[in-house]
Amino acid sequence: MVRARRPLALCFVLVGLITLGGCADMPNADAPGQEAAKLTATQECAVGYDLSRQIYQQVRIDGTTLHVPKDLGACGQYAIHYLRLAGYSIVPDTGGTQAFTVSTYVLDGGQGFVATAQLPSLKVTRAYRPGNGGVYPLSPASVIKTPVQ
Repeated sequence: MVRARRPLALCFVLVGLITLGGCADMPNADAPGQEAAKLTATQECAVGYDLSRQIYQQVRIDGTTLHVPKDLGACGQYAIHYLRLAGYSIVPDTGGTQAFTVSTYVLDGGQGFVATAQLPSLKVTRAYRPGNGGVYPLSPASVIKTPVQ
């Protein structure tokens, strides 16, 4: 189980990761016609933390900068930590630019959800099952390099 280190209003980097605390925009459906997953702040934080950790474990980034809000809270700081370790250059942003977005959709049957983080040069997707203190991964993470825009 992936547990949130601190159950704060998700400032996952999933920066407005959800627009919680300035992290990214989570409850958006990633797949057309699919229902967005309804997650607690703790679950959103756990997803953001886990996706960031998956990036760190699977890829090395060079020459890409993420602009993040100054006050991410503890939850967002954990995610940022792994993104730095993966090689992203992290700089404070005062203009409201999102470092990346996270969208979700409910799996058929409603027994879980898929979360997709879209960053400069990467798309990371993983299926989860909600739990009381976080989320349980249902699949390996899919990390796809994408063109930098």
